Amino acid sequence: MNAAKARTPERKVTTSKDIGAMSVFASGLRADRGRYPLWTMAVRALRRARILGASQKLGAMTTSPSLLAHTAAEGEDDLLFCLSHRYYLAKGLDTQARVAAAHCHYQHEDQAYLPAYFEQVYQNGGLVLWGADTPDHRYDIVLQPGRDVAYEGGLSVALRVDGGCLCVLSFSLVPSRLLGSPAGLPEVVHFVSRRHLTKDRGYQADYNRAFNRSTPAHMVFAALEGLILAQGRIHALGIAPERHPSDRADLNPWFRAGYSEFWTSLGGRPLGDAGYVIELPMRLSPLDDLDAAKRKRALQRRAHLEAVRQSARAQISALLLPKETA
Repeated sequence: MNAAKARTPERKVTTSKDIGAMSVFASGLRADRGRYPLWTMAVRALRRARILGASQKLGAMTTSPSLLAHTAAEGEDDLLFCLSHRYYLAKGLDTQARVAAAHCHYQHEDQAYLPAYFEQVYQNGGLVLWGADTPDHRYDIVLQPGRDVAYEGGLSVALRVDGGCLCVLSFSLVPSRLLGSPAGLPEVVHFVSRRHLTKDRGYQADYNRAFNRSTPAHMVFAALEGLILAQGRIHALGIAPERHPSDRADLNPWFRAGYSEFWTSLGGRPLGDAGYVIELPMRLSPLDDLDAAKRKRALQRRAHLEAVRQSARAQISALLLPKETA
């Protein structure tokens, strides 16, 4: 197989000469029509116009096969959603940083994966990274395009029960310099945010029995670890709650507390306002700190996490180009 051909999905891509700024703006307006009131459409159009300050990136972004696949999968045609939303990935990123972050993430996908990856992730409902059956339910963890809120991350890892979503981590691969280049980070890092999407607890008794009360968020993070480790990387950066795109002053205090507690439960350590750096695999509480009964349950939970991690790692490794496989 020709390596250059293998780097991109099997789809026709319009050349940069054929896509100008006005065409991109027009497609964004069409995507907004019927979804937003006129005033909001105008604001979003003005935000997109900021691309003129980073026009050298326009051609590369609007011809990225993975970006085109993402917008198509979401049923939209806003190739500049990294600018049209109020925030992208984190509060405090200016136009140049937003464009650089989007370019980094989608360029990596374009160059790292075989065509089968794009077919599974973007066209066939998502790539299943892990799955398990109980007598009553089907559980799986799937890699999908940034779920519902693409401005929180280009990709999402979601834990599902019978097809319904329980928990989501969204992420993008971004240059560390955009976050202030804090010490302890590699040149590029997976920048992660977390969401819970259900208040239904009907599944919980079965889930707790099957997975020894492993939290859904830890299960999903274990799958994300497998994806990152498969690429030879050993760091993730959990977003600081104050920089989360959905953080607001009127939110309940548990939002920020819960975010910080989750990252620290993985062994994350704060890096100023950049977030929490997490060395992979996650560092959980030492077993010696637990009594005998709790130690047994902790070992069972860790076995579930390891099964998820290794399954996800194998699935991703099989879809990476050889030089990206680790």
